[in-house]
Amino acid sequence: MTDYRLSIYLYAFSSYVEVLFLSNFESAYLQSVTDKILNYSLEYRVIFTDLYAAFEKYANKSLRSIASRGASGVAKGLGSVADNLPKVNETQLGEKLSNKAESIKDWNIRNNAKIALNLASQKKADVSLFIESIEKIDYLNNQALNILISKDTLYIENKHKKINAIN
Repeated sequence: MTDYRLSIYLYAFSSYVEVLFLSNFESAYLQSVTDKILNYSLEYRVIFTDLYAAFEKYANKSLRSIASRGASGVAKGLGSVADNLPKVNETQLGEKLSNKAESIKDWNIRNNAKIALNLASQKKADVSLFIESIEKIDYLNNQALNILISKDTLYIENKHKKINAIN
């Protein structure tokens, strides 16, 4: 998944650099470039969503999860048996086994959460920077601008924000 995410990021970067090198600042061309980047990003998001849903579905069915639940159950059962045996229940072996069963169970939950968190960090392809930059190029080259210049600052009126200062 990381490789696919990286390939979309590199595609977006190369598309941005291509716009700069070709100096083709026609609005239709710039829109088609941003649309392609956005479409690839959305496709990635769909694939990621399907992958994450599959992970959630199969996380508790994995061999590791089944083995850890089995080990937890065995430890808990042995702990109960040990608590009922004379002499052995004085050693707190049953309590230690029950505690170990809980720690195995907690480990499995933490492990699945760790994998889910790692997967969630890959959620976005992070191409918005390139899309916004290409949109700014389109705006600066194809829209009427109000520009104010002071002694050391250039102000450009933006359709989203009232005024941007460039020092």
